[in-house]
Amino acid sequence: MNNKIYIVGTIHAQKTKLIEEELYQLLGEIRPDIVLFEFPIEAKDQMLQWIDASIKAGGSLEARVLKRYMQDHQIILLPYDIMGRNDYYLDNRFPFIEEDRETILADLLQRPDVSPLTQTLNEMNDALDKIFWGDLDNLSLRDINNADSDSRAKHHIALSQAIDRALIELTPELRPYLKTYELWSKYENRRERAMARNILAYNNQYSNSTMVLICGFYHRFTIIELLRKARDADFTLISDIFGAEESSSPSR
Repeated sequence: MNNKIYIVGTIHAQKTKLIEEELYQLLGEIRPDIVLFEFPIEAKDQMLQWIDASIKAGGSLEARVLKRYMQDHQIILLPYDIMGRNDYYLDNRFPFIEEDRETILADLLQRPDVSPLTQTLNEMNDALDKIFWGDLDNLSLRDINNADSDSRAKHHIALSQAIDRALIELTPELRPYLKTYELWSKYENRRERAMARNILAYNNQYSNSTMVLICGFYHRFTIIELLRKARDADFTLISDIFGAEESSSPSR
């Protein structure tokens, strides 16, 4: 095996092209043999079609970067997300239920008799992005790919989930959405564990390769933690992509 795995976190929906350009330049500097991308594992034999569909739908900046990069570079492009992700989201109506919940909350906040607790919890949640990150649209790859940003992401997620749960449980109109929220939360944990298993499977499949794993930066710290816990796996994990090259082999 003896692979080298770079973990690169991104902001999927960044409105500026800051990270988009930086990601393209970074790929050119690393010159990976393999790029692992956050598509569900069943897309393995249809990666180019998935990339094109994502771009056509106005999707992630990463899809645009990979399409551009592959015009001039030979790489193996592989998916690593949990099998059936998109179907699971749709079968459980996650996007639609989230939209319904946000609509109900917005209507509640317009009412003069809205609970001060509901209002305060919502304001706290809205403030978290700015408190932790400032303006997400102005963050660079350097800003979100280091040990400090990993710690921030970890605590941001914990606080945000705690506030979300309190908001749902303590607002009567939102309580019907608690079951779906819990289902989504558990699924996201399963999803990240599946990501790590799929990455390790690729590590076993390929040898002496340079891999770049691209993920949403909120997944980055968990993926790093899970890969570091892997036993009897031979690879070098590089999480400090802009610092000194890190030889962080998993525990044995």
